[in-house]
Amino acid sequence: MIIVKTKNGDRFINDKAVTIVAHDREKAVVNAHGDKGLSFHIEDVEGIIYTNDAQPVSWKDEGSEIERLQKKLDEQLELGRKIRKEYMDMQKKNDQLEEEVKNLRGLVNTLEEMKPTSAPKQKITLRATSPIGSDCTQAYDVDGCDGMTVKDFILTVIKNDPYVAIDLKRGDKYIWNGEYNNQELRKERSKELSEELLLLKIKSARAAGGWGQMSYNVKLY
Repeated sequence: MIIVKTKNGDRFINDKAVTIVAHDREKAVVNAHGDKGLSFHIEDVEGIIYTNDAQPVSWKDEGSEIERLQKKLDEQLELGRKIRKEYMDMQKKNDQLEEEVKNLRGLVNTLEEMKPTSAPKQKITLRATSPIGSDCTQAYDVDGCDGMTVKDFILTVIKNDPYVAIDLKRGDKYIWNGEYNNQELRKERSKELSEELLLLKIKSARAAGGWGQMSYNVKLY
């Protein structure tokens, strides 16, 4: 049994709980669960007494509850936006790292291809075709290079001199020019030395230079 004491007298509610509903503080009413329509303006209520097995009165502020839920939703949305931004930033950095790794792998592969890992089976020799000049340079025909791949030719000549310049010519057109310093490719004056170019066969070659520096003019099939 619950007794609601009001200015107009006591009202008895045969229910186990009473909820004081506060849509806002000025229009708050007291509702009994078991007696529909039984309500009291909060300003008329002087007290509520619960007896026997009745439960204590509970307060329910629906306006405050909606505000709390809205605040929680806003916090969750803000957290979601923050997580998404962090994810996009991480994805961008990951893409940049993948591109850098790809570029580094390409560079490593090129250097490995140019590195003299083993001596080519085919041997070449330089045959002088002019007297030694005043600058100590001389012209040569390169014997033994017929049918040699560009890759094997490069691996051979860069071991002999610290500085080597190579021009590849097919027909009347130069298709690649490069310079090596201490067996490493330092400069390309035309397109990149691709795997396709490295596998091309040599028809003939001429050389010019002296100790420490040699330039090769290579004709391809």
